[in-house]
Amino acid sequence: PPPPPPPPPLFFFTPTPPHPISACLVGSEMCIRDSIMGSRGWECSPRILKHPLEDFVMVGSPDGKLTKRKLSQEQNWPLLDLNASITQLTCSDTGLVLGGTKDGQVFLYDLGQSKLIRIKQSHQSEVTALALDFQSLHFATACLNGILNLYSLVDGSLIWRSDNTECRDAVDYLEFSRDSQSILSVGIGSSARLHNVLDGSHKEIFENHKGEWIKVRWHPDGETIVCLSKSGTLALFEPDSQLFYKSINLNLRNLRDFVFSSDGKLILVGNSDGFCSLRKFPNLDLLIISDGDAKLAGTPDYYFCLLYTSPSPRDRQKWRIAACALKKNG
Repeated sequence: PPPPPPPPPLFFFTPTPPHPISACLVGSEMCIRDSIMGSRGWECSPRILKHPLEDFVMVGSPDGKLTKRKLSQEQNWPLLDLNASITQLTCSDTGLVLGGTKDGQVFLYDLGQSKLIRIKQSHQSEVTALALDFQSLHFATACLNGILNLYSLVDGSLIWRSDNTECRDAVDYLEFSRDSQSILSVGIGSSARLHNVLDGSHKEIFENHKGEWIKVRWHPDGETIVCLSKSGTLALFEPDSQLFYKSINLNLRNLRDFVFSSDGKLILVGNSDGFCSLRKFPNLDLLIISDGDAKLAGTPDYYFCLLYTSPSPRDRQKWRIAACALKKNG
């Protein structure tokens, strides 16, 4: 069948005059409520981060100052003063701010107690990506030369360092999976990889040496990786089988970033012209399974291909169960 039309936008926003948008951040429980767009590509631009649950933003400036500001007020509250430019910021739901600097330092700040927990030298070059896991046990950092470090969030100790020579691609983005068992790393012009949290082993899931994919993120369902191209195409990727199984044309050009709402029903995209659009994201559960007691479960359509062709005994068993259910219940 022909591909479905792109989802209609819920709203459009264009700043005047337009400024390049290269980073999106969203905080919400069931829908996208608050968003901050920042120009991550500018050398002298501050890093802006909204608290996931509360109504204020944190700003990391090029002169090393971390400040807090309520969205409804103009006053800034100083939090921290460092000796190097703040290049990366991320925040947990519990109010832990993780930041990285241009000289390779990483700091952890507690908003609830208004104090610096620790600061350490993580890399010898600029920190380019950070991530906190969903269980508040670990955090990961990456630098310009592609080295990725995993630390304990409890005591700050180094668990492992991924410094293999074949993995020295630049890393612009890190994200833990929903079960906190793997880390997605990717950069513009660099291959996408999954790193095992337990032992640091990694595998390349797809190449990106030509820079076709400018942004890659986990979908909130925890099973799908979503890739964005400059031409305005979203591609859905299943990491276990390394299969691209669906594409969505957004009919937008010069895209720079996107982000999902926490339930995955909405997507916010922004381009280099300062234009952003909020849209409904298509439902990925195209195969619906009933157990006979009116309980329904959905699964993405890539399982049609995987269950029939996979050599895995577990997947073949799933296929036999599904085939028997279809034969019995029609």
